[in-house]
Amino acid sequence: MARIQVCGKYSPGGWQGVNAEGAVSRESHMHAMFESLGAEVECYYMLPGSNYDFTMILNNADAKLLAAIKKMVGPSGAVIETEADVLMTAEEWDAVEGQSYRPPGD
Repeated sequence: MARIQVCGKYSPGGWQGVNAEGAVSRESHMHAMFESLGAEVECYYMLPGSNYDFTMILNNADAKLLAAIKKMVGPSGAVIETEADVLMTAEEWDAVEGQSYRPPGD
């Protein structure tokens, strides 16, 4: 399965929780939550100079896992925006075979 980088923004209420319990506690919770779904949090970072508040890299993740997390976290309102990107090494990229493509109008 893929490696996925997830970035997110906390709501004001989410920030109250992070500040009350600490970012280390939040990181620990993220590890446990993703492990319960069969994935691994490789790393978790706070992003003080970014448009996002946190990022993490997940191993053994896919779209089904992201949907499960969205269904779990979304209704809480604690995270108000996310972005998920599939990560590939240069070797993985080079191993992808291109297919035939005809641009529109050609």
